[in-house]
Amino acid sequence: RLDGLILVSQDVARWYSSHFPLKQPPIVFPIVYNEDLYQRMLGQIMPISKVHQEHFGLKNKKIILFVGRLTEVKNIPLLIKAFYKLSDADDVRLVLIGDGDKKDELKTLVQNLHLEDKVIFEGNQANPYPYIKLCDILYAWYNIANLFVLPSIYEPFGAVTAEALEAGCQVLCSDRAGSSGLINETNGKTFDPTNGNYLADLLAQSIST
Repeated sequence: RLDGLILVSQDVARWYSSHFPLKQPPIVFPIVYNEDLYQRMLGQIMPISKVHQEHFGLKNKKIILFVGRLTEVKNIPLLIKAFYKLSDADDVRLVLIGDGDKKDELKTLVQNLHLEDKVIFEGNQANPYPYIKLCDILYAWYNIANLFVLPSIYEPFGAVTAEALEAGCQVLCSDRAGSSGLINETNGKTFDPTNGNYLADLLAQSIST
């Protein structure tokens, strides 16, 4: 009965087209920002990015970034364990932005792997800079990240992938995320979110370039 569908992914559009007699092909409209406005905003908050660098001692460090809820579906233990295999690289840090019911478990995992000095938990807490908008504090991390990782085992889309790409980050994206359709041979890689060894290899390759 529908006259049309607007979807966020080509893969989802192909699924609907193969399962239903649609009146017309779906419109694919990924969740992305106006690139000019977004990059202008990132430029304006560069001073906040420098505050992050100084506060966390990140100058001359390579930053691997995750942004999202700290919940089971986000599959963050896989990322932490893959990052552990880079532990000999002293110039790399993993920054986890967000909060959720798995935060304490993730912190325990980090402690058990002796990564406390290399993994930063930040976000969804009391604003350390009351004079700055919380959204600007978040987006400022994209300015200093070298690599963004979305390891979710399920993700209808994942707008953070688009945010990272438009900020100029290389992205490693779970092939279970709708936003994996934004990844091509020039801006990142997709991976199976059950394969920690492959993710570790991708992390090593990405930070070495």
